[in-house]
Amino acid sequence: MSYETDIKRIEEILSLLENGGTVRLDEHVALVKEGLALAKACREYLDLAELSVKKIISTGEKSDLELS
Repeated sequence: MSYETDIKRIEEILSLLENGGTVRLDEHVALVKEGLALAKACREYLDLAELSVKKIISTGEKSDLELS
């Protein structure tokens, strides 16, 4: 998945949890777990992007880090 896709899914999960009076407890727990996993993936993506930018700034060269 991509950062943008993960963020969109996190937003969907938040909407379900905020407005989800019909969400069962087990569904609620599953959504929270999914959201936390997606948040971790997004943080890792952002950390990689930050490293890439720092490398570009420090070396003035194109980074060889792949952002996917």
